[in-house]
This record gives sequence, C-alpha cells and structure tokens, in this order.
Amino acid sequence: VITNIKCAKLLIKALVNEYDNYLKVTDIDCLTSYKTVKIPLFTDMHVHFRDLEEFKSGDWASESAASLVGGGSTGMVMPNTNPSIDNYRALCKYDGIAEENSLVDYLLTILGTPRLANHDNIAEEMDRMALYAIGMKMFLTGSHTNSDEVLTNIDDWERLLKYWPENKMVFIGQNLDASRLEESLKKNNSMKREG
Repeated sequence: VITNIKCAKLLIKALVNEYDNYLKVTDIDCLTSYKTVKIPLFTDMHVHFRDLEEFKSGDWASESAASLVGGGSTGMVMPNTNPSIDNYRALCKYDGIAEENSLVDYLLTILGTPRLANHDNIAEEMDRMALYAIGMKMFLTGSHTNSDEVLTNIDDWERLLKYWPENKMVFIGQNLDASRLEESLKKNNSMKREG
C-alpha cells in the first residue's frame, strides 16, 4: 500500500510512461488527479500470519483480508511463528489453516533452525517439507528474537544447505555482526584441524 500521494502519483506516472496501453492486467483501479490506470495486484514477500498460538496478533482471515484491501494478491509466509515452521508436521498444520482461511494466495516457507539442522532424519524431513515450501528462511547472528532459533553455528548452516533442494530458495535474515561471524569461522576451522 502506498500511502504517500506524491509517491503514488510518481509510481503511476512511471507505470503509464513505461506500459501505457500494455498495462491492463486486473480490475484494481488506481486514481491520480490526472490519470486512471489499472495495475496488477502485488505480492508481499514478508508476511507474518499468526495462527496456532499467536492469535492476539491477527490470524489468516484478518491478515489476508487486510492484504487484499491493500492491493496484495499473494503473501509469502514468514515461518518464525509460535510454534516455528521447522518440521513437516507444523508445515502441514499451517498449510491446512491457510487453505481453509486465507483470502489471498500464499507461499509457504520453512524455518532453518538448529533443531532442524540436527534432526535425526534431516534428509527425509527436508524433502517432505520441500513439497510444500518455496524456500527456507535462515536467521543468522542475532537477528531473531527467539535465541534458540538463530543459526550461530556454521555447521548447522552447512547441514541445512546440504539437505535443502538446490531448486528451492533460501532467504537470509541477518543483523550481521562481523566479529561474531569471524569468531565462529575461526572456531569451526580450528575444530576441523584438530579432528
């Protein structure tokens, strides 16, 4: 949603200049003081749909309705929910809730966590989740509020990336602290030399 009218006018003017007669995609109208054009609906690539144990923040029905009103047709689900979408069971449960309640299309993602990286049968678990999810979100170096879900160990990163299908996306959330990363790399290299 573009709430600044000057920005909206500039965007619409740029779209009109670029596409003029070509841009007739949807029934969503956008009005400026001098021209009316139709623009396609948008995809929000960072949506926190809160269900399961977090209803106070909004659920699929309320958040997808807000997205639709704002011009969104699709939302990519951030998996750092409560509980996290870091296992096949949680992913299926979340997909069922979305299928039943969402007013917009949705794209599911999983959360790469130390718990998932150390899953006894990580290959099978990730293969099953890849059937539903378009990508895996990995929070690195203190960028997430739940400290047990932050990937601070490079071995966990390597394991998750090793078993996640190459044709699926990886999304990185980070607030990079270079000194912590360097420390982790040094520790990892020294442990490999000793082993």
